Amino acid sequence: ANFKSFFQGGGVCASYEQCVQRSRTPLGSSINDTKPVEINNDYLSVDSAVNPLMHNWTVIVVRYCDGAAYSGNNDTSYHHHDGTTLYFRGIRNIAAIIDDLHKNRGLSTATDVVVSGCSAGGIATYLHIDYIAERIRSGIRGGNGDSVRIAAMPDSGFFRAWQSDERGKPKFIDMNKWIYDAVNATLNTACVAAMGKQSWKCIFAETVSKFIATPTFALQSKYDTWQIKNELGDNGDDVAAIREYGAALLDEMKNSLLLETTTKNAAAVTACARHCGVWQQRVDDTRIADVFAKWYSTHGDGDATVVSPALYKCTPCCDKNDYVESDDERQWRELLWTPY
Repeated sequence: ANFKSFFQGGGVCASYEQCVQRSRTPLGSSINDTKPVEINNDYLSVDSAVNPLMHNWTVIVVRYCDGAAYSGNNDTSYHHHDGTTLYFRGIRNIAAIIDDLHKNRGLSTATDVVVSGCSAGGIATYLHIDYIAERIRSGIRGGNGDSVRIAAMPDSGFFRAWQSDERGKPKFIDMNKWIYDAVNATLNTACVAAMGKQSWKCIFAETVSKFIATPTFALQSKYDTWQIKNELGDNGDDVAAIREYGAALLDEMKNSLLLETTTKNAAAVTACARHCGVWQQRVDDTRIADVFAKWYSTHGDGDATVVSPALYKCTPCCDKNDYVESDDERQWRELLWTPY
């Protein structure tokens, strides 16, 4: 049995007031979700032309509730002055979902599992893939957990540990430090042990990637539009600054996820300025969906990484898209691929 999971994105909250406001939206509760849900686009598509490897796999969609990239692990709850009670227990949600999937949804018979997510769901994939893999393996029928092939495919989750510049935009490092402390974040155990008193850095992909044991294939734009706007503080006009930011992001990927000694990992890095949704883009005339399928099918043998050499602004990079989504698919993409 083959499974693919998708961790919903949708940002973080970096203060209790923000978290209270968030709790009143679809990112704070699933009680108003439509049932049943049909999801059929990009790497969740059932069309083999769009999704050559995983079109007939069982899909698991994990709703995002804790506002902390699924990292919360607080025993206590937070009681706001307006009467709202918040629970930061994202990692416990993951555990409960996996246990339910083992017991009731056939995950105990899995042979292949690909774990993905976009934006905050992408960083969650980096942060928790080893924990997820271990818990999946522990519940495989007959004690055959080691026989299951598990891979990570984080989408647009390689956020730079960027503080701010003279433009005075949000201090991204400070935001994540608050999250780490406030929610009692549970992160990659190998990273936390190695980083010691600086273990908060393990909330960033550039730090945790060095410690991930599970084979990982990253989908990433080097000119990620969320990062350009919210970390660099640019509306897309400062071409030189954006190119410099993108070059630094790529260097950080090469020095962590894509270290030469880590041959099990690969990435598809596009020059199309966008956040999420690069599945149908092409790099060197090869569609990213096909690059991933080849990497997975060959068990990561060889260097599967593809990086677009194009520079910002590269409009043709975004035009190389073979797939046009329907209105229904667009509506679900806007819910599930909620910007960071």
